Amino acid sequence: MTRTISRLFICYFALWLALSVVGKFISNQFFISSQISFFASLIILTASFFAYKNRINSRLENAREEILAKIEEDEEDEEILPQNEPKEFSLKDEKARLKKQKFSFKDRSFVAAFMPYRLVAYAMLFFGFIFLKNENLLNVPGFLVGLAPMPIGAFIFGIMQNNLRKDADGK
Repeated sequence: MTRTISRLFICYFALWLALSVVGKFISNQFFISSQISFFASLIILTASFFAYKNRINSRLENAREEILAKIEEDEEDEEILPQNEPKEFSLKDEKARLKKQKFSFKDRSFVAAFMPYRLVAYAMLFFGFIFLKNENLLNVPGFLVGLAPMPIGAFIFGIMQNNLRKDADGK
């Protein structure tokens, strides 16, 4: 995990460095706008990570008994059926099972979208924009370019991780 975080840090540090160099050559307003939006989006990324991490941890804690009950039920079903006979799949049984499941906002990603961490992070982005506008430092292309390294960094990091896994697996 530490190795992954250090690789992610290196990836975003390289993108920040490139953004800084390009921004300094274009204009001071471009540089300031891009830096504020970059760091605000970095805070949004971090807040999103912690929000989803907390959501997953709470779901794991709450669903532990349900998972164990399901495993025990599956084991009982396997004991009843002969080993060489496949389980019958019934569309009606599956539909009935899905209808029993209740809709809950906790089961959807709506809750993670409105976590306090993320709301504060988006507020920082908004207030950074307002600050730049009020101080006549806003450069809209610079602001948008400052937001771009987050998805680009995630894409590059995903490719790096995928290649590292392939190398580790020997494929």
